[in-house]
Amino acid sequence: MSLVADHSRLRERTDVLATRLAALDAARREAFGGTDVVPDRHGEIGVPRPAHPGDLLAVAPGTLLLGQVPGPGTVRGEPEVGDVLRLYDGKLRPLAEDAVPGLLDDPAFRREFAALHRYFRRAALVRLRRVPGRLLAVFRTGEREDDLKVLRWEDTGDGTYRFLDAAGEREHAAAGRYDISWHEADRADHVPGRHPHVRLAGGALYVSTVGGRLGIKTENDTETKDVLHEEPVDEPFQSLGDAEFAHAEAGALVLLRVRPYKEEPRYFVFHPFTRRVTRLDALGRSFRRLPGGEGLVYPGGYVLATGEVRRFDLTGPEEDGPRFEQEVASPDGEQVLYVFRATEGGPALLLPYHRVRKEVATPLTTHGHALLDDGTLYALEAPGTEATTAHAVRAWRTPFAARPREARTAGPLARIGAAA
Repeated sequence: MSLVADHSRLRERTDVLATRLAALDAARREAFGGTDVVPDRHGEIGVPRPAHPGDLLAVAPGTLLLGQVPGPGTVRGEPEVGDVLRLYDGKLRPLAEDAVPGLLDDPAFRREFAALHRYFRRAALVRLRRVPGRLLAVFRTGEREDDLKVLRWEDTGDGTYRFLDAAGEREHAAAGRYDISWHEADRADHVPGRHPHVRLAGGALYVSTVGGRLGIKTENDTETKDVLHEEPVDEPFQSLGDAEFAHAEAGALVLLRVRPYKEEPRYFVFHPFTRRVTRLDALGRSFRRLPGGEGLVYPGGYVLATGEVRRFDLTGPEEDGPRFEQEVASPDGEQVLYVFRATEGGPALLLPYHRVRKEVATPLTTHGHALLDDGTLYALEAPGTEATTAHAVRAWRTPFAARPREARTAGPLARIGAAA
């Protein structure tokens, strides 16, 4: 009875604490005007000649850089800079090419741009992106995967740029798929017996691919077939040595990568408290740990340290294999925006994670996006098959501004600040 009473008191105290935290968060949001990611308005970016939108990027306070591919027959001879790259203000009005010093007006850049299109007649812009201290414009020049030319500028940090060269391929290389290390199992981890298995995560899990099944369990028991999770494998006569096993840890979660004989790897998440095993092959594309050991997010959903798993019903981006590219935290630390995108453009997936609510809001699928200093996010909408002189965009209000908001009223919260 005492254990039941203790558990009841603990739950009551937990509920009281949760209520107080919710009230404090509501007061903080009232004082500082906290916001979620919400739609604001629709708009269009006008261009003088028909083109296909390629990408969109914020390059200076209140300034956007549009990248596009001229439509067939719209450009005679070699394209000019303005046919591919154009500047706009925060209200989507066109700006002169010298509006951002050193970017489009740099003589060295203009020479390199002309040479690129002179020697590669089929050169087409596929990405605009930032990496630390640099701005990159990625052009596809041929059919092979590595047929790329990457123009790069130095971002001076004061709203101006300095063109460097067309050798940014290494900086454009995709960020690591994961932010953790996988630990491969070896022969020393094999446990023989009637039903042999492989020891992983220091003995937290035991995995087998023999006997026509993939089994996962927590007990070092080779005499029975008792498992937490089981599914068939293609080759019923394989041995443990024919398969590959690895594990990684993300806070309380244990991740498994199992490659049965002559198959693609399978990915699993194990939660030690709920003893639940979930297969999530999308983890193989890319994932990122959530702050504070709260779980992980991947292009297709998220897994929390509580054991909650949520998948999004996505088409396009998940199939195209986007990888982690960037994370942006709100100034108060309450929310984090995770950006996943394929290295050669196409749809991007934006996942805003709310640390207080422990959830990812509705994901945003875009063809390119620009995040301004005031937190306004412009998202290029998916283009049609025809070139056009008006590229559709949607504006969103977000908490991901460059600077924290000031309190609307005086008081204790104003003195403390909005940091979560």
